[in-house]
Amino acid sequence: MSNDIENGLRFADDSSNGESQVNNHVQDITSKMHGVAVSIAPPSEESSINMNSSEGGGALGTPGALDHRSLYPSSTVEVEMTDTEPSVQPIHRVPGNFDDIRKAGPAAPPIRFPPPEYSAANRVDEVLVYNEDSGKHFVAKDVLVRSEGSDSDEESGQQIVGRAYWKIPNKQPIMTRMGHLEFCVVLTRRPKFSDGNDSEDQDSDEEEPDIVFLLTRKVVAVKVNYTERMERSLHDGGENPLNEIAALQIIGNDHPHVLGCIDVLYDSENLSVVMPYCGGGDLFDAVDRYMKANPTSHGLPESQACFWFRQLLEGIRYLQSLGICHRDLSPENVIINENRSLVIDFGMSLLVPYASSECDGNDVTDVARMNGCRRLMTPQGQLGKRRYMSPEIWRNQDDFDGFSIDIWTAGMILFFMLTGQTYSQPFDPVFQAMTTDLRGLLHSWNMSVSPLAIDLLQNILAQDPRKRLTLEEIAVHRWVLGP
Repeated sequence: MSNDIENGLRFADDSSNGESQVNNHVQDITSKMHGVAVSIAPPSEESSINMNSSEGGGALGTPGALDHRSLYPSSTVEVEMTDTEPSVQPIHRVPGNFDDIRKAGPAAPPIRFPPPEYSAANRVDEVLVYNEDSGKHFVAKDVLVRSEGSDSDEESGQQIVGRAYWKIPNKQPIMTRMGHLEFCVVLTRRPKFSDGNDSEDQDSDEEEPDIVFLLTRKVVAVKVNYTERMERSLHDGGENPLNEIAALQIIGNDHPHVLGCIDVLYDSENLSVVMPYCGGGDLFDAVDRYMKANPTSHGLPESQACFWFRQLLEGIRYLQSLGICHRDLSPENVIINENRSLVIDFGMSLLVPYASSECDGNDVTDVARMNGCRRLMTPQGQLGKRRYMSPEIWRNQDDFDGFSIDIWTAGMILFFMLTGQTYSQPFDPVFQAMTTDLRGLLHSWNMSVSPLAIDLLQNILAQDPRKRLTLEEIAVHRWVLGP
């Protein structure tokens, strides 16, 4: 491991389940979480969108059968919604907008993420696995195993290995900027002959290992980061893999609409991040599939768009409660797992600065020790997807509110869901028309969008961040609340 990578990590010698000291960050702020929760109502029965997990592809997995014996069959999930069009009412501003943040004190750079922690691991050619369903042993190849010393047996005091990850045969990995994404079955380790009935398929003359792994039905996605690529990325000013892993560990693995991580493992060559598997494709796929199945449509029905948008807001609310700015939200970074969506991909995320004592002081800290006064951030580069990028990030000249730029991209995701369109980059002709005459733009495209939805989009996609809605204001908008 290179010095830059090694210095940015912490070995977790007392962690048995992927949790680390960095997660104390979450514990410190549990009582300080703020924001308006978005109610995600169950779908109605008047219209439906069918998301078949055998189609499309997602950021954390291509849907479909996962192993060569079809141990994990795919399923079809129906999300049923109904269209609504309530009347438009005026927007009432609430505390927490751009001017309030600017008054809290001078802009500051983002806070440094705490060093992510990892457990040691080995990439093993073969391990012996017991399948309880068949009552037979078999040899699994290409297995990532947590090394001795990663876990501890509290009763015996001995160091043991608690689990491993078996790369699913014949399932092709997906190449990524830092390496590749592979799909694995979770194996748990146990004494081979613990019940006295496991040896019927073994030759008694062979020397037999004391430990075998137990096949489970749990599937995970493992993001394998090559250390040489990580090293280069730390110096190119773009995606930061160490920050991404730190953010994932802060996020944890409990929120229904943000994808954290289960394990972080280093095997002397690669740093692997183990995450839950989600096989329903991403939000872009969902919109694309719907439009192909309904050629006369220009996007999702508003009821379905609202269903996914509410979940996106809930994910953003959780990130804001942790003081995290995603900075790269897009439909491709919202994956679908059955009828649930999750925000992913935190390689460009920032930790938002807060005033450390008085709101007019110069010292800043992270949300774990905040006093309620969020700060603007100094320009951090023109990063993110141009088709969803906010105007202030595109200009890269002015101080910006990390929460507000995520609100802009959320608005663009909603715009895409309703129209199937985006601009190519900020300030191009579509951008200018969208932000100055949205009704006229939709009319020129021969698209019908409800007055409530237009009102919401106009107030989210305000070029001036001082006029842009906050998350709290969006959460109580009539279009979001529904009937």
